[in-house]
Amino acid sequence: MSVYGRERPEFFSAALQSLVNQSRPAEQVVLVCDGPLTEELDSVIERYRSVLPLSVIRLPENLGLSHALNEGLPACKREWLARFDSDDVCEAARFELQLNFIAQHSDIDVVGGNILEFSVDETSPDSARIVRESHSEIVSAAKFKNPLNHVTVFMRNSAIRAVGGYPHDVQNEDYALWVKLILSGYKLANMPDYLVRVRGGADMVSRRGGWAYLRAEYKLQSGFKKQGFIGPSVFVFNVAARIAIRLCPHFVRLFLYRNFLRVRPRTGGLA
Repeated sequence: MSVYGRERPEFFSAALQSLVNQSRPAEQVVLVCDGPLTEELDSVIERYRSVLPLSVIRLPENLGLSHALNEGLPACKREWLARFDSDDVCEAARFELQLNFIAQHSDIDVVGGNILEFSVDETSPDSARIVRESHSEIVSAAKFKNPLNHVTVFMRNSAIRAVGGYPHDVQNEDYALWVKLILSGYKLANMPDYLVRVRGGADMVSRRGGWAYLRAEYKLQSGFKKQGFIGPSVFVFNVAARIAIRLCPHFVRLFLYRNFLRVRPRTGGLA
């Protein structure tokens, strides 16, 4: 987990509390402070030291998510790593479900799941992002979109380090990592369960527009083409689709997310 100075203390606290509430608690929680934190964020960390097995790494300056996560990898003492964000909320059974899955699927190197998105109240999600489950489906989906929900994944430490950790693709470090793993022969899967509740809504959609976001995606797709993961026709299609979504007015992008890129959550939350 990485946290930085602009995070809201109440969101950070809720994220850590969801780790406390796990039916199968984590044996280690590696927290990378990506640059100086506020006093309020530091106080949250101190409050949870007594109830979580925290290993805190402090970076002198803000380096960005991929750098922060790579700095945290050497401190991880276990083979299986659970990825999580500092403002989201894990379902209480998340770790138990994923540990049971990997015990039954020894060939899998990364396993994720579905997410619920909420704007204000985590108990009332607005939408869900559902992902394909089998490795072959994930490979096919990855040619067009990010096939895993980053905040839900369990990953083999050895696999991530073998491919050199997270690529430094701003805003797309996880997507780039999945493709690196696929091209290196590792197997990925998703569970059908909702594993994490994510802060979404209009603010999230707003952050996913504009020229900076589009440039980052163009660079990512160019990299995929250079690696041979996608061909020229898929590259053109992907770039054209992203131009339409990233540069359209905010209200149009919000409509597309709500009606085409997301689904209504299933009743009951956790599957």
